[in-house]
Amino acid sequence: MSESVSVELLDDGGPVGTDEPPADRRPRRRLGLVLAVLVVLLVALVAWPDGTSTRSADRVEPTMPAAPAVPAPTDPRLLPWPGVGPLASDEDFVAAAEQAWRTQAPVRSSTPGPGEQVVPLWAGFVGTAAVALLQSVGEDDVVRVAQVSEARRPRNVQRGPLVLQQVETLSPGAEPPSMIALVYPGGLELGFGLDQPGAEIVQVLPAPGALRDGSELLRREGTRFAPVGLQADGLSQPWLHTPGLSPEGPLVITARIRGPEPGIGVAQLLPPGSLLPRPAPVQLVEPAWGRTRDDLPEDYLDASAALAALGLQQGQVAVLGSTVLQDGRVVLLQVMPSPDAAQPSGVVTVFTRGGQQYVSASRPALTPQEVVVGAVRTPSGHLVVGVAAPPEASTTVVAADGEPLGVGPRVTAVALDPGRPVTEVAGQAYREDETYLGRTALDVSGL
Repeated sequence: MSESVSVELLDDGGPVGTDEPPADRRPRRRLGLVLAVLVVLLVALVAWPDGTSTRSADRVEPTMPAAPAVPAPTDPRLLPWPGVGPLASDEDFVAAAEQAWRTQAPVRSSTPGPGEQVVPLWAGFVGTAAVALLQSVGEDDVVRVAQVSEARRPRNVQRGPLVLQQVETLSPGAEPPSMIALVYPGGLELGFGLDQPGAEIVQVLPAPGALRDGSELLRREGTRFAPVGLQADGLSQPWLHTPGLSPEGPLVITARIRGPEPGIGVAQLLPPGSLLPRPAPVQLVEPAWGRTRDDLPEDYLDASAALAALGLQQGQVAVLGSTVLQDGRVVLLQVMPSPDAAQPSGVVTVFTRGGQQYVSASRPALTPQEVVVGAVRTPSGHLVVGVAAPPEASTTVVAADGEPLGVGPRVTAVALDPGRPVTEVAGQAYREDETYLGRTALDVSGL
């Protein structure tokens, strides 16, 4: 259940900068605007470690007014992103943030400072603190992204000094990031939420064009993905991340949820305290044969469960087939062979019901000509069987000990009642003209 959050101004406990911007170069803000931002965050930060959230809370209409975007830089080495946020066009604030980067870089970072041109990616308010995301090409011809944040003083509405909080390097030749995360600058008290080990506030700036029509940002919450709303200032709504919701760290995907071709766009892992994301530990790849649809968010969750059951932290996984049952879903996954022969690989069955995932033992990978059969026994005693047929099949049949259980097009899954003794399950495939294609049997006497 979502709970209300008490919010108070606090000292963030971070480093205190010595270069306070001149008074005539500070952004002008009103106390009413600060209170408006606090109200937005009070309503938005309601995702808690029990895996529940409200869709309406993720979609709170922001009160922060949007400001005209600053044109994207013309230097082809820089990210071609326009500068957005209510302070992006405030030349005084951007200049003060740039000065903080230049003067504090030699002390706060082991990387060189910015080059001659510094342009904003985003500038505005996070909680009660003014924040700028900047980019620049250094004298070493390397592009860097920096976050400069205002250090708030406890229970004080006066402006604090600007502090260089983080600097990161864009890898030359790498794909540009689909989003940039903020390093939380402090300024809010979230009750018991941040007392949990590994808990953090997450907020991202999506790249221009990252969200096509019908697409959303989704964040992992245990065995599901929850939508992440966007604010008028260009940032996502903030959320509270805990390891229980996403063991690998904050994970965000772009997914097309409406339209004729739903599917996953990009999956990104947000390392704590970093601006730039990394590729997600699960890589969904095209199967040699099997399902014809695009990968879906739930496929990522099933693949993650399969890798965890195999003791792998990352890997390539292909979805061979899936079926939605009345009380859950069944998916057949093929874990790609690893160059390391000692690493497990093969076909895995995952059954998800009521927020619980049940994973079978891995079976050796089959040739593309074979029917794939997988089975998993749940703690309640149900035997769940899944089958994926070759591309030319129009019908598949599932049988237990020679007795047909179910028939379906291309992919079939059935659940057998607890207590029913079964020694073998099998899948067989037929063309539309009922020509027999093949059969695969699986010994389940030990399940």
